[in-house]
Amino acid sequence: MPDLGGILFERAPEAILVLSPEGQVASLNREAQRLLALQADQAVGRPILGLVAPGDRDRVKQMFLRVLGGQEREWISRFLRGDGAVRAQWVRAVAVEEGGWRDCIVMFTRDVTEAGAGRPETAQLRTLLEHLPGQFVAVLDTGGRVRYVSGVSRTHFRDEVGLLGAPYTDLLEPGDESHLVSSRMLLEALEGGDWGGTQWHLRADGAVFPALTLAIPYRDPRTGRSLGALVVGRDVSAEHRWRFRAEQAERLAGVGGLVAGVAGQMRRAADRVATALGFGLPDDAAQAGYSVPLEVGRVRALVEAVERLAGVSWALRHERLFLLHEAERAALEVAPKLAAKGGRLSLDVPDGLPPLHWDGEQIRAVLRVLLENAVESLSSSGGGEVRVACSLVSGHERIRIEVSDNGSGIPPEDLHLVTEPFFSTKPEHAGLGLAVVRTVVSGHGGTLAVESPGRGRGSTVTVELPREPPGTTVRFRAAPLALRAARSVLIVDDEPTVRLSVRRFLERVGYDVREAWSGRSALAQITGGTPPELVVTDLRMGDGSGAWLMEQLARDFPDLLRRTVILTGAGEEDELAVLTRQTGCPLLRKPLEMPQLLDALDEVASRD
Repeated sequence: MPDLGGILFERAPEAILVLSPEGQVASLNREAQRLLALQADQAVGRPILGLVAPGDRDRVKQMFLRVLGGQEREWISRFLRGDGAVRAQWVRAVAVEEGGWRDCIVMFTRDVTEAGAGRPETAQLRTLLEHLPGQFVAVLDTGGRVRYVSGVSRTHFRDEVGLLGAPYTDLLEPGDESHLVSSRMLLEALEGGDWGGTQWHLRADGAVFPALTLAIPYRDPRTGRSLGALVVGRDVSAEHRWRFRAEQAERLAGVGGLVAGVAGQMRRAADRVATALGFGLPDDAAQAGYSVPLEVGRVRALVEAVERLAGVSWALRHERLFLLHEAERAALEVAPKLAAKGGRLSLDVPDGLPPLHWDGEQIRAVLRVLLENAVESLSSSGGGEVRVACSLVSGHERIRIEVSDNGSGIPPEDLHLVTEPFFSTKPEHAGLGLAVVRTVVSGHGGTLAVESPGRGRGSTVTVELPREPPGTTVRFRAAPLALRAARSVLIVDDEPTVRLSVRRFLERVGYDVREAWSGRSALAQITGGTPPELVVTDLRMGDGSGAWLMEQLARDFPDLLRRTVILTGAGEEDELAVLTRQTGCPLLRKPLEMPQLLDALDEVASRD
């Protein structure tokens, strides 16, 4: 009778090794010899850890100890082949008992890079995944370790084989918050849900970049059992930069108004100085309450406020902050002014607040302005109090900062004006402090509220911010259509800064861009040559509005109307709803976010 067990062992299609309890190779079948590029006499008697890549040995040792303890374990680690190659292999190990003792360990293994190689469609899918531009794909097991990865050599400059078996958090920016985000993502996928958001990843050169990430459940196709998560991510660094530049262009459009306001303030200050010196105006300067030192102080305050407004860095920089430390730092800065008024400051900032990911420079500017305003509102006779209270709200996803005082308060009729530039109830102030705060808070995706019971009854400023500032608001897209096929797009807008910023961004991601400054000039381009494949048009323009242009397209170029995106800054909601319903065109609000524009262009382009 032939030894069927021996025959099956030798001819099994899967690589099998039998190990002694001490971890030495006792025997291995033909497939294992092929996989390890070792003959039987070269492998038998060698410690199995000697065949494992040095960086994986400690983890593999712990796995074998658990197997000897009675557990069946699966993992991926790197093995050293006899020909010098390093190959990633999937391993499943189980202990075999005899007479109550662990007699041996049976180890099944296969090369993960060869899995599915016999199926052409599987090989084609893998090739597509490995060549997605600017994107990476990873399969995680239930413990958050990488079982398959592709694309990180381009996005992270990392060795893909070296990441197999490593925790997914090795790809993320170091810190407790990264571990929390990774755990939340994996838990959502294991529970059958999808997770999407922006994560901060770490390149091999130490640079940190934002990645728009989607995680979905990864299941055994036969049993439906959850095996982990499929993670797909895309580097959105360029979109972040272009979003910032677009916002910067929108802000520059308002510089003229800012300069006009500064000029008016300076002109009035100069008139008051002239009055105080007796030049030009007959009024008695002393009776008017003017003095040269006072007016010089007002001009200095105006200049300092404008410098502060210009000095805030508007590009959000990802920084790990502790709010208690920042609040104490701001309190020290206002301490001399507070002491001069005989006031006191109380901080109610819990020690247990988690670290925050905000722009440190901007948040410090917010705290400084709020505390300075509160201190300046206190009476000089003493007894004044400023209180800073911080807490977690909205399911621990947002931070609330309240700065309150018992000072002069704000008249009810002025409450809606206090955050406007150049509004101030104090003549010696430029009125830019809360305007700066409003801009910073809005840039972080937060809200600002000012409350006061009335004059002489104090006030409270409440700021709410998400624990992480917003990255891109774009939803997940596998790959923009612009990267798959060159497409031409006509940008129609009467603002040169908008046309320039949109053109530069779209050309960067592969579009052929043309420009028109009005509806009529756009129609002339469309009828006089080769029509563009896509159109992006503003609604309100001088020479032929966007609505007029769409009427012409509906009559003569209906297919092009279906591939048109509408831009608008403001307008009646009912009117805009009717327009989008009639035309079927996506509507984007200004200030324009470039990732949203990519989404809209992808949507209308797919209507081909």
